[in-house]
Amino acid sequence: MSELFESAKTFTAGEHLEIIKSAIDDVQQTEEIRKKQSDEFRAILRDLSRKLAAAKKQATRSDDQLSAEEHQQQMTDLDNKNRVLKKSINKLDNDITAHQERLQLLQDELERLKNANVEDTIQPRDSNIALQLLLYRQLGLTFLEDSNGNYMRAIVSNRLKMYELLCSILATLNIF
Repeated sequence: MSELFESAKTFTAGEHLEIIKSAIDDVQQTEEIRKKQSDEFRAILRDLSRKLAAAKKQATRSDDQLSAEEHQQQMTDLDNKNRVLKKSINKLDNDITAHQERLQLLQDELERLKNANVEDTIQPRDSNIALQLLLYRQLGLTFLEDSNGNYMRAIVSNRLKMYELLCSILATLNIF
């Protein structure tokens, strides 16, 4: 303590103010230097962070990429699937062509049957119904169907023809 008292006796304000001012200047310069260094370190840190991110991307890309053997195997599998699909498509195309030909044949047959005169193809000796139908047609009779599906009315188109035909039938049967 005695030293403090002695230094207080020798204390001159002007001299000490210069020392304090010099110390404050040193502190400000130190702060500026630290700030510059801090900015430089931040820039270096940002640059290193970018490099690290790029390195991480490259590292994950290599994990995602297939090796040459895996790639070749995958391409072979896809080629095999492609061949199987082509065969299936070819078979289906052939089936479609065959079905279209069959459809055309059936349509031609249907058209032929539609245009064929069924009455000409039925032989009267084949059945009694066919014989009756032929007789009625030759007499000029046309039967009309009612709403219940029964034939209750007939239209006579040629009375003279009907009379002549009945007479010839009766004569054949020796009824007259």
